[in-house]
Amino acid sequence: MLIQNPLPSCLLLLSILSKVSEELRTLVGKSEARVLDLCCGVGMSTRALNDAFHDAEKVVGLDTSPEMLKMAKFITDYEKSMRSFVSVAQQKAQSLFSLFSQRENILKSLAPRAKSTSTPAYARGNAERTIFPDKCFDLVTVM
Repeated sequence: MLIQNPLPSCLLLLSILSKVSEELRTLVGKSEARVLDLCCGVGMSTRALNDAFHDAEKVVGLDTSPEMLKMAKFITDYEKSMRSFVSVAQQKAQSLFSLFSQRENILKSLAPRAKSTSTPAYARGNAERTIFPDKCFDLVTVM
């Protein structure tokens, strides 16, 4: 039996979630938005929304499964620590590349997209009956 590498499919899904989240940000059209991601699972869509709404007042992922929420929090914390590591590495690389005459082109190719510095919150609950009051979010998704 041939086992396929799941990585390309995962990267495609992350790309789609990112593009959908960016489009939703454009449609909401406001800073400091409040975003609720229902049935968030391990938080892939919640993190994509958090990156797209980088200046959000809050981004909340809601799911019924405590195990999924625990994994969502773990992955979110891991990604945040990796972003911090990459940021430091990029600063060190910038110092190194400043020695080269073509540093502008090299640095532009390494520049990441703006990412949210905030961390999404995760809450346990049922999407059919949330604990949140009506109209307290600017965007509610199920991705």
